[in-house]
Amino acid sequence: MKKLQNILLLALGMIISLSSYASLQVNFDYKTFLIPNEGPYIETHLNFIGGTMNYTRNTEGFLEANIEALIVFKNLDEIIAYEKINLKSPETMDSLFVDFLDIRRFSLKPGSYNLELVITDLNQENPAELLHEEIIEIPEYSLLNISDVILISGWGPTEEDNDLSRSGFDILPRVSNVYSKENEQLAFYTEVYHTDKFFDEGKEFIISTSIESAYLSTVVEESVNFKKFSPNTVIPLIQTKLIDGLPEGVYNLTIEIRDRENIVQSSKRIEFIKTSTKLVKPNKESLDNFAQYLSEINDEKELYNYILSLEPIADTYDLRTIRNTISEEEGQANYFDTSNSKEKDSDNTGDDEYSNETLNNMQNFMYRFWAEKNPEGPKAAWLEYKDRVDAVNEDFGTTLKQGFQTDRGRIYLEYGSPNTRVIRKFDTGANPYEIWHYYQAKEFSNKRFVFMDTDQILNDYTLIHSDMVGEVRNANWVDMILSGVETNRVGNTGQDPFERTTYSDGARNIIKDLYLNPR
Repeated sequence: MKKLQNILLLALGMIISLSSYASLQVNFDYKTFLIPNEGPYIETHLNFIGGTMNYTRNTEGFLEANIEALIVFKNLDEIIAYEKINLKSPETMDSLFVDFLDIRRFSLKPGSYNLELVITDLNQENPAELLHEEIIEIPEYSLLNISDVILISGWGPTEEDNDLSRSGFDILPRVSNVYSKENEQLAFYTEVYHTDKFFDEGKEFIISTSIESAYLSTVVEESVNFKKFSPNTVIPLIQTKLIDGLPEGVYNLTIEIRDRENIVQSSKRIEFIKTSTKLVKPNKESLDNFAQYLSEINDEKELYNYILSLEPIADTYDLRTIRNTISEEEGQANYFDTSNSKEKDSDNTGDDEYSNETLNNMQNFMYRFWAEKNPEGPKAAWLEYKDRVDAVNEDFGTTLKQGFQTDRGRIYLEYGSPNTRVIRKFDTGANPYEIWHYYQAKEFSNKRFVFMDTDQILNDYTLIHSDMVGEVRNANWVDMILSGVETNRVGNTGQDPFERTTYSDGARNIIKDLYLNPR
C-alpha cells in the first residue's frame, strides 16, 4: 500500500540553484478509486503553501502567485495521460497569504506507471522547475476492495457537482498526515467496492475501523467502531476519530471488511503522525536565509559528510535518498580521492559541470530536509544539530569512522543524551562496555542500550542489546560481554541472561546491578 506523502517537492531528483529558487513548498498526494462499469482512476492533490511562492501585483493591484504544473503518466516511454495546468493563488492586498489546493482526476487502466510532476513558479525571473518522479500502481479493483483513504479537513452534501464531489459529498482533502496537539479529531473518506458480488443478497456485513500504534500494533480501544451494511456496488464511508488524547507517535488508521463470522475479508491501512507541538507556517525569510547559507557551502566533501550525519534522524524516504542516491553521486564524484587531482582537472573539462550539479543536488537535499523539519527556523535547527554532530565526532570518532557513524554516535543523535551512562573498562572477567539509560526515548519510557568494545583498539563500541523498539535485541548480551565474542548462540537457551552460571559470576552480578539499577 502506498504511503501518504507529505513532502516539500524542492530537490526531489532535480538539479537547480538554491540561491535563485529556495521558497516554493508543495504538499503532494494521490489516491486511486473506481467508477463501476467504467474503470479505475487516480486523483492528484497539490497543496501549495501560501507565502512560499513569488507574488506580483495583477492588473487590479492585488498580489497573486502564478504557478504552472505539469502532471504526466508514462508506461515505459509512452505518455498515457498528462495535463498542463496554470494556477493562480487567491488574491491578497498584503502579506496575508493563504494555501491553495488543486485536484485533478485521470482515468488509467490497471498497471504500473511512472508519474512525473513538474512545477514552475512563473512569477520568478528565469524560473526553475521542481521535479518529482515515482512509480505508481493502479489496481484493478475487480474483487472485494477498499479504495485509497483520503484524510479530510471538511465535507458536506454536494449541491452542484465540482472538483470536490464524490458519492454525493463534497470532500476537502487534507494533504498531510501530520496532526498537531491542536487537532482534536481525524476525519477520513474511503469507498468499498463489490460487496454485492462478494456477499449474498440481503446478508449484512460489518465494516470496522480503528486506530493502532504503528510500532506496537496495539489498538486504541476508544477508536474502535463497528457498523453493519447491506451489500452494494459502492459504499462510501466517512468517519471521524477523536485523537486529542493520543500521545505523540506514529499510528495506523485501519479499515476492515468483516463477514458475519467476524472474519476479515479485506483491509486497508493508512499511516498518520500525532505530534505534541504546534504546527507552524513556513517562514519565507528564514527559508531564504537558509538557502543563502547552503549556497555558500562549496566543499563537496564537507556537505556530503553533513548529509551522512542526518541518517540517525532521517525517515525511511530520506534514508533511502541518502544511501542510494547521494552516496552513488559521492562515489562517482570521488570526493575522497585526491590523487592526481591536477591531472584530472586538466584532462576532464566536464568535471566542473558534473561537480556543480552534484553540489546543487546535495544543497537542495539539505534545504528540503531542514525546511520540512523546522519551517520556522531551518538554519537554527541545523546548526543546533551540527553542534551535536561535532560533539559525537569528538567523543566517539575513531581512526576509521566519524563519530556519527558509530553505534554510540547514532544512538546519541537519534535519542539524545542518555540520562545515565555507565562506563566500565576494567571489570574483572568482562570486556569494556557501556550501559545507557533513558527516562524517555521518543514515545517510550525507561529504555536501555548496551555497547561493547569488541577489539579494544579503535574505541568503537558496538550496540549489542537494547530493549528499545526497532533496535537490536540479544538475550545473550551478558555472555558476549563476559566472553568477548559477538554471538547470538549459547548453550543455556531460554535461561535468564543474569541467572546463568559461569566462571564469571562476580562480573555477571555487577552487570546485572548496573543494568537494573541505573545511576
